[in-house]
Amino acid sequence: MALFLYKPHIMNAAGQITSPDVIADRLWLDGRKPVHQLTAEYSFQVDGSMDVRAAYALMALGGGVSIAPALVLGDGRVTVSRNAWRLNNLEPHMGEVTLNGAAFPNDPLDIIAQAGGKGLELPRGVMAIAVGGSAKCAILADPKSERVIDHRPALNAVDEDPWGSDRPDPRYTVGPTQKEVTHYL
Repeated sequence: MALFLYKPHIMNAAGQITSPDVIADRLWLDGRKPVHQLTAEYSFQVDGSMDVRAAYALMALGGGVSIAPALVLGDGRVTVSRNAWRLNNLEPHMGEVTLNGAAFPNDPLDIIAQAGGKGLELPRGVMAIAVGGSAKCAILADPKSERVIDHRPALNAVDEDPWGSDRPDPRYTVGPTQKEVTHYL
């Protein structure tokens, strides 16, 4: 069984943070997907033609459903921010909360219902993803409380050499020897 250990930092309305460890064993992204596609990594090599879309992730926790920004990479990987809010703190003014400056692409309550939940309750172990438009980052903004969660993983092109001409010469060591060692560089 594949599992994803999610370690979010949940910020409540008063600014306090809790950091639970939660296991996701099911991924909902326009239907069920393999959970091994979930990650919280912040650096990826991507093809220049790869579509990257902003999203938000919903996950059931002990104190209710959390919401976090995420990115969906064209190859199916989903990178989720480790910073999140409680959805029930946003519910009274959900229409004002934005993803990358625009209204949510899907109503969180609809995503919860599609993933098998009801109201503000999502089944345990399910991480549900709602996908928006193309973007290289995902920013959740709550204008009422003036809070922002910014998710900007490094997306490095596969064909680009980040070192350029500054790439260091390769070095390695050879232990004590009885004769001359040929070095292949």
